[in-house]
Amino acid sequence: MKRTKKLLILLISVIALMSLMVLAVSAETVYAGSTITVEKPKVGNSEDMVNYNSSLSDTTVAEFVSTGGQNLKIHFLKPGTVTLTVDYTRWIPQASRPTTGTCLTKSYTVIEPDKYIDNLKTIKLESGDFVSGEAFPKFTVEDNTYYYISDASFEYNGYTYDNLIPASLAGESVRVAVTLQPRAGYYFAWAGSNDGQVHQNNVYTVEYNGKKISESYVVHDRCASKMTVYVDVAIKKQEIKEITISDLDAPYHNGPLDRTATVSSNVVLNKVQYTMFNKELDVFKKGDNVGIGVRVNTKDSKTVFSPDGRAYWKELDVYSDTTVIISPTEAVYVFDYTVKALDSQILNNFVFTVDEPAVNGIPASTAKTAIDKYKVDSVTWLPADEKFRPGTEYTVKIEFSKNGSDYFFEDDFKKDSRAYINGKWADLSTEVTGSGRFKTTKYYAEYTFKALEEVYVFPFTDCGGHWGYSYIEASHQMGLLNGTTATTYAPNDQLTVAAAVKLAVCMNILYNGGDPNRDISVGLDVWYSTYMAYALEHDIIDTDLSSRQAEKITRSEYVYMFSRALPAEAFKEINTVAVGSIPDVKNCNTKYEQAIYKFYRAGIVIGNNAGEFMPDNTISRAEVATILVRMMDPSFRAKK
Repeated sequence: MKRTKKLLILLISVIALMSLMVLAVSAETVYAGSTITVEKPKVGNSEDMVNYNSSLSDTTVAEFVSTGGQNLKIHFLKPGTVTLTVDYTRWIPQASRPTTGTCLTKSYTVIEPDKYIDNLKTIKLESGDFVSGEAFPKFTVEDNTYYYISDASFEYNGYTYDNLIPASLAGESVRVAVTLQPRAGYYFAWAGSNDGQVHQNNVYTVEYNGKKISESYVVHDRCASKMTVYVDVAIKKQEIKEITISDLDAPYHNGPLDRTATVSSNVVLNKVQYTMFNKELDVFKKGDNVGIGVRVNTKDSKTVFSPDGRAYWKELDVYSDTTVIISPTEAVYVFDYTVKALDSQILNNFVFTVDEPAVNGIPASTAKTAIDKYKVDSVTWLPADEKFRPGTEYTVKIEFSKNGSDYFFEDDFKKDSRAYINGKWADLSTEVTGSGRFKTTKYYAEYTFKALEEVYVFPFTDCGGHWGYSYIEASHQMGLLNGTTATTYAPNDQLTVAAAVKLAVCMNILYNGGDPNRDISVGLDVWYSTYMAYALEHDIIDTDLSSRQAEKITRSEYVYMFSRALPAEAFKEINTVAVGSIPDVKNCNTKYEQAIYKFYRAGIVIGNNAGEFMPDNTISRAEVATILVRMMDPSFRAKK
């Protein structure tokens, strides 16, 4: 049994060796004029680096068309024998030296074609349009197994073109030479004989784009390696299919219309026009459907606009809806656009202050807001008692509306809007009456105060008799400032840079309808890091002040920082303060001086008894409380 197994193994080995010998000496037969692709064998693993070196034994019989990548492309020139050899050099990671060897050896016997294309009578050529300034169009032939197009070009004024058609040739006519190549095993009829056969009477009819152009093409080359057909073509003017428009501001409610724009380099802007119901207008309202027409001209008469062309509006990331061709060199691209309102015209954050319920107090009939984009229309209380009773919760309902035609409430008002009443979150609601053009919407903010037994008790014991007591108390009630402990405020302590940044950030968040306790958290590494990052991002400070966080901030630095924490509308002027009237701030040139005068004019600071501001002094926590309260509630501001 063992002997039989050994004999079987030996027999298999002999058969395998004989197969290898046969493979080594066998040759593949190919036709002269044909081209083949050979895949290089893969050597080693994907981690190895392998270089290949390919060679042919006789370059007069065959030549490489391409050796790049994983494939070799070989073209056979004439009858004969040629051997392809592929050697490799392989670098194995962490190996001490490279290995070399031969991974492919293959022989080819090249023979002459043995088939005439006698049965083909009509050659049908097709191509796209010849357009000036565009790429040379691709020629095609009807599907067959006999020949293919190997080249196409034309000559003009001594120059040959086969890639880009010059724009200067617009409107010219040229003769294009199209070279046809037989496929492997075939050749065209020729004016000679082979094996006693004469083929000079074979004539090919040539059609180009469905039109017959010739009946007299005969090849005079023995192997019929190619045939050239000449086609007369007219070069059309270049068509502009698409242009780009940028730097054009879309119209917004009651806003000015932008009549300037940047257009693609191949056109010139004529004008920008705005129409509605086929009438040009100068102003539009929110919701209007506007046609924005960008009228352009080509830069020269050799270029024309395509009727199916379009324009791309870069900022809006949209394409034009209509193209109107005024003349071959003038077009209007029209965008259909629904007018919107600016973010600054959308009302979605509301801050109100109202006199809070007090035992036996009379319910307030008015409320205040520091923002003039909206106004208070009415204030009602539930329950509707004539005086506030102890032990009762009271809900204030403030009706408000937009102040002027330039403003709009958020479309999804109750979902996307926020409101505060006395620094507390308020509920929003609407009341809709009528329909269609008679539809009316009323807007409300509501807040329920706690039962009156919960009387506020000022917790700080170190503020009695202090000049800033009322402001410290108000700032604490508004949630603007906390004490240094549960029972002390330290009114005379000086504020640090880091503490000032935190206060400015909290003021900014609160003013814009946010909640500092929810919208920003204490930093992980250092407590002030998140506040510093927020202040930089929202342009409250110019540079990161972390390196100065423990320093005492000066009064001028503090006022400048807080002048940037709120928008300009929060600093409505109520005092007339001429430049030079502040004794120790004579000028108004620097950013700090400008902020100081802004605060004086808004009644947020008034200086000492002499009117001095003392810009280089540090600032106490009592002074900070005064400024914060006046900034948050204009009713505390000082009128002079």
